Amino acid sequence: MLLNETLPEARRHPKNDGETMQILIAHTSKTGNTAQVATYLAHALEARGSRVTSIDLQDASATEGLDGAIARADVVLAGFWTDKGDCTPEMTAFLERLAGKRVFLFGTAGFGGSQEYFGRILANVRAHVPQDAEVVGEAMCSGKMEPQVRERYVALLANDPEDARVRAMIANFDAAAAHPNTDDLVAIAEAVFTALGI
Repeated sequence: MLLNETLPEARRHPKNDGETMQILIAHTSKTGNTAQVATYLAHALEARGSRVTSIDLQDASATEGLDGAIARADVVLAGFWTDKGDCTPEMTAFLERLAGKRVFLFGTAGFGGSQEYFGRILANVRAHVPQDAEVVGEAMCSGKMEPQVRERYVALLANDPEDARVRAMIANFDAAAAHPNTDDLVAIAEAVFTALGI
């Protein structure tokens, strides 16, 4: 996929003071899924005239000056990978620093794909956002998992070939392997554009 092929037409954000919208995208990523979404969003938002700062919260050197980046941002996009139905401690600590900010949450999850499932995860993540911050939007998509996860499921199935639960887990793994795809990326970008009015 060529990034330019899926980016909507660029538009400048109409801020009252005529200045460019400052956006901070901070993410955590285990298998590259959330990083892929974060990179796509950065390009999409820049194409619409925003100034984007991107930070990988798992890179200690990249988080130097984080407080300044938060302070300068008109809006913060926080991207997470799902760990036991929630975000990781790194993302939790970051979200807790966003008092008074406008925040958009986006994430990826290996299991499921239903909006109900994503909604439960987002509710858990949203609970880490300070009460005086404003969550302006949220979006999630499925994401591929590490190969050893499938190997573990196959080993379980070898012990009981008729185990419907394990068969379903393997089917879910295989379905998630194609994500995030172009449709996922575009859908999350459109959710961001709508939330920010750009």
